[in-house]
Parts: sequence; C-alpha cells; structure tokens
Amino acid sequence: MTPTAIKGLLWLAFLLMLLGNARYREFVVAWHVWLMLPTMLVIFIAVLASLGRTPVCTHPDHNHGPGDASWSSLLVHALPVLAVWMLGDGNLGTHAAVRAGFWQPEPFVQEQPRLGESAENLLQLYQTPDLEAGTPVTIEARFLAGPAPDLITAERLPPTVTLDQVHGVAFRFVMVCCAADARPVGAVVIGHKPPITSDPNQWWRLHGLWIPAPTVGFAAIEVDSWEPVSAPVPEYLPHD
Repeated sequence: MTPTAIKGLLWLAFLLMLLGNARYREFVVAWHVWLMLPTMLVIFIAVLASLGRTPVCTHPDHNHGPGDASWSSLLVHALPVLAVWMLGDGNLGTHAAVRAGFWQPEPFVQEQPRLGESAENLLQLYQTPDLEAGTPVTIEARFLAGPAPDLITAERLPPTVTLDQVHGVAFRFVMVCCAADARPVGAVVIGHKPPITSDPNQWWRLHGLWIPAPTVGFAAIEVDSWEPVSAPVPEYLPHD
C-alpha cells in the first residue's frame, strides 16, 4: 500500500471519528457536515485509485524515483491528525478568550426571548435591544475570574456598575464558520461571588438580573445563583 493510500485512509478514519461522536462541532459550525461528506467521498475515490499502483517517473531522459508521496510526507500528515485524535476536547478556553478579545454584537430587533423557560445565550441577550435592566435571565457559560484590567475598564461598564463590583466575565464563543474565526462574547459578573474551582473551563448555569451594555462595552449580570453543569452541545453559539 502506498503512502498516498495510507494518508487517505488516515484522513477518512479521522473524519469518520469527528462525525461519529459529533466532535466536528468543536471545529466547524453544524452545517459544515454537508461539506465533510463529499470530501470523504473524494478521499475514498483517491484511495481506491492509488491502491496497487506504484507510480514511477515517465520522463525518458532522467529518473527521479517513484512519483508517489514519500513516507516522510505521511508523517507530516499523521502527527497533527493523531494529536487531535488523542488530545480530546479541542474547544477554545479562557486563554483563547483573553487573546481573541471580547466582541460586542450589534443589537437588532428580534423576537423577545422566552425568559425564564430555559437558559438563554449571551448572543441572543445582546441582540435584543429592548431587554430592560432588571430582567431575570439564565445563561450557561464559562467564567474568566478577575477584573482583567486590559479587557474591562470603567468606561466599558454599564453606568450602574463599578470596577470594584466585578468578579470577572461570563463568556461563550460565537462561531461564524469555524474555530479560527470564533470570538468570545461575555457579560461582567457582579452580585454573588463564584464558587472556587481549579478548573477554568468549568461550565456554569448563572441566574440573575440583566444590566444592558453601554454603547461600547459589556453588559452585566447581577448573579444570585451558580450551578456547575456539563458543557452544552454544541459549545459554540452560531452567528446567523
């Protein structure tokens, strides 16, 4: 079997794994599954075409050896694939949130969310411009502790919130296409202090009162309860 065939089988196995346990949602938005399926078909056809074939140079005046991919190129493909396969959770975390910089979505008029019936998402809350201060909300998010002065300044807080009230930022990533373009959207947390945890990627269900964002800056949630929860599926919020 040629290195090209082995590379193709490796990628097929990798894509099947992503589809089988839905891990593709760590890297791309859900509709990309319809791009993955024809890609797998093309790879499968290429593998079949390369099986049993020993390509050689056909130039009459010289010979530079077999025309197939080398075993070293197979290693170049195999290492990152195996790394993703073995490392498990590939979702962006608190470090990526700090590095990417928080995004404030533009509000637009949409159907009022059914507040209190289920966990709303931060993107939905930001994009509902008539959401009044003091509205009870429940979100599921991760938490970045500390005032993070490089991210949060007094000018970026709601007028009724001061820096010394801020415990940190509840955040969730929004994905347009894939993990490479994901940006965190977050709300500063005041009120009840978060439970102490050693896991920065713990997910929480926060219930509290919504405080709308200023023109440029963060909204706030005055939290009255914290509940540890499993990661939602998918973890990323789609940006329609």
